Amino acid sequence: MITSYTQASYITEARRVCFAGLALLCCFSAADARGVSLDDDGRKRITVETEIRRGLAAVDALPYSLSAEALSNACNKTLARNEQQNTNSDGFELGLKVRLMTRLRSIDETDPAARLAQITARTICFGILKLSDLEIERVFTKAEVRLLKAGG
Repeated sequence: MITSYTQASYITEARRVCFAGLALLCCFSAADARGVSLDDDGRKRITVETEIRRGLAAVDALPYSLSAEALSNACNKTLARNEQQNTNSDGFELGLKVRLMTRLRSIDETDPAARLAQITARTICFGILKLSDLEIERVFTKAEVRLLKAGG
């Protein structure tokens, strides 16, 4: 039984604090349950990795019977289409260039387009995105990692 106005106001304030705390707890739990990182950098890294994988898949979807020139042209069209649709990103271009580089090298080891793809991929990977060794190794094959790090 409440004996005074002051005691009633303390109880009311305590309820407000409890409800606010519960609301915050529910928000954090919901974010965690969806797998959403509350760390902006963590979300950015997941997005970059997803975009790299999307770029890799774009090249993987092209037929292996294509000549080096046809493969380069198809990749350039894919990049242009992504830019037109405003879905291009550094991560996507990195994935596309790395896989293009390895596919071109498998056709002709000395292909200048492969060297250009390698230079572009290195610039994006280390200069723009500043990916760590762990991030690179998580996304690319061992051969692609060697080519990225070789620089030559």
